[in-house]
Amino acid sequence: MNTEMEECPHCGSDEGFYEKQTVSGKAEYRYAFDGSEAENGELHEGLTYKRRSKFAFCCSCHKKLFVL
Repeated sequence: MNTEMEECPHCGSDEGFYEKQTVSGKAEYRYAFDGSEAENGELHEGLTYKRRSKFAFCCSCHKKLFVL
């Protein structure tokens, strides 16, 4: 996805943007025996993505930025 934005027009943050999604299912979050995080690359495989939002939101101020 290529946008022409370099920063949020509302707050000036260059942290990026996100889209909201509705998901359902089960996930396995894995740990090593010492309590540290293990490889979780397959975390999303058991999830079903049902819907995504129509808008992108700023990661910092959470205001709408543009239509996806």
